[in-house]
Amino acid sequence: MNGEEQEPSSILEKMPPRIRAFLNHLIGLVIWLFISCLFGVPAGLITAIYLGSIAPLSDEYPYYLFLSGIFAVALMVGLLGYFLSPANAFSKTFSQTRNSRKQMSLSEVFQTSKEWIRNNQLKAVTYSALALLAIGGILGLWVFIRTESSELATSANTHFRILKVVSHDQDMSFDERALKIELERAYQRISQEWANISAEVIQVHIYPDQESFLRATGLGKHTAGATSCAGNAANIHVYLEDSPNDSGLRVDPETARHETAHAVMCQVLGSTVTSQIPDWIHEGYARLAQYGAWSDWYSKSSNRLRVWLGRSGILSGERFCSFDVPLRDESSDIGFFYATAWEFVRWLDGQEGDSFAMRINNAFEETEHPEQAISIALGQSCETSFDDWLKTFEGGPQRID
Repeated sequence: MNGEEQEPSSILEKMPPRIRAFLNHLIGLVIWLFISCLFGVPAGLITAIYLGSIAPLSDEYPYYLFLSGIFAVALMVGLLGYFLSPANAFSKTFSQTRNSRKQMSLSEVFQTSKEWIRNNQLKAVTYSALALLAIGGILGLWVFIRTESSELATSANTHFRILKVVSHDQDMSFDERALKIELERAYQRISQEWANISAEVIQVHIYPDQESFLRATGLGKHTAGATSCAGNAANIHVYLEDSPNDSGLRVDPETARHETAHAVMCQVLGSTVTSQIPDWIHEGYARLAQYGAWSDWYSKSSNRLRVWLGRSGILSGERFCSFDVPLRDESSDIGFFYATAWEFVRWLDGQEGDSFAMRINNAFEETEHPEQAISIALGQSCETSFDDWLKTFEGGPQRID
């Protein structure tokens, strides 16, 4: 019968216009997110590779600009990809029909979208080019990571020698290449802060478990690693543990970085000097180097907060600066001393002029007397510097750079 309205034939057609409009916007949002990820993420990765090549990551590099650049490029390319894609055509067609009395089937919507693409060949070509950009970005990132890892693994053979301390028939199978990459990455970053590094190869002794490690080193049960120094020759001692993702055995990467810092200090200053350096320098600098990457911002911030919250239990300057700090063999005591030493050294390292490591390096070239050298490096006594540092806690935790 003419003029008679056609009865709705689908669930979508039976919905009120506002609900259909809401679903349309929801579909458009999902499409936009998909296209943004498809095009924006690879473009952002390409930008990251480019920025990393012209400005290598370091503690001085403004990371907020680095990340903002990646986000901006990802967002722009994602929006461009959406507006030039078949997904946009589908969304537009769906939008045009949502309030129409004559509803279109899903196949008709796709057919209309295909016709839109045929009538907009330039945009279709641009869309294809963006797809190629995405593929190229992914391949480029893969090649970049593979190349960097290969270079680090190769150069690690110049600086490290892995020695497995086998005991009976214990399992010693682990990813040795991954450990070399971790050690070498830390070595390259740490060695930039020192001068006159010895060419001695660092011996890395790997024990099958913590028990055999403690038995061989004679250290306390809360020790995760150790470094011995003879002349300018450093020996790192670490043990294997289960990986968090159950992928086999590994050496804890944080411990590897920590002990590498001790080893480099040994190579530079030698055993005679390092044996006279107080604990706060050894452990404070090793922690500073252990968490020296920009991605360790959370560890830096949480450590500052931990020390601030426990500030009532901080040792006096006289006790803290002594050669051998009296501590109980308790994880809480040792951990808090390490955290305090790290925060104090981080504060010293952030002062104007040379890095903390370079100041220590230069001071011990002037004199081998520990107290005099430390006073030269700090510009005043350790106790006075420690009291100055404690004053920074009056306003609460400071921003971590």
